[in-house]
Amino acid sequence: MENKPDRIDMMYRFASLMFLMLLMSCGKNASSVNSPLVSIIKLQSSEVLEEFDEAKKYQDINKLYGKYAEELSVSPEKYWMDYVTSKNKLGRDKKFTNQVKYFDYNIEEFINGDESRVIFNSRDKSDRMQAIIYDLKLVNSNWVLQKIEYKITDRK
Repeated sequence: MENKPDRIDMMYRFASLMFLMLLMSCGKNASSVNSPLVSIIKLQSSEVLEEFDEAKKYQDINKLYGKYAEELSVSPEKYWMDYVTSKNKLGRDKKFTNQVKYFDYNIEEFINGDESRVIFNSRDKSDRMQAIIYDLKLVNSNWVLQKIEYKITDRK
């Protein structure tokens, strides 16, 4: 007949083994590719910190800013950097913020092969900005922002 400490020790070993097996099986399913939402968050974070080299990894600057840059006869990268810098200066003002309040949105993520869409839907139906829609494409194992669309309600 086993004594109680041996029985507890054996149960502890069994539970530890089961936990280890669970961890190992989860590790096999883990992806080394960030989700599209993670890429959006990393982009926003790197822009706020003005880490331009990091931010370039998560967006196609030519597709996003090319048409605006052409109007001003500057490169898309120059236009984007000036835009981010001025947006950050405005965000330092007490009346404005460049901090994203993720809790104000219902966030949806859709993936279809190498294309994805992340939608930030406002929780407040009276907000003028009802949704921000990000379209991304998988490029070299990274989700890269291709297009941003804003759904705005008219105020009367």
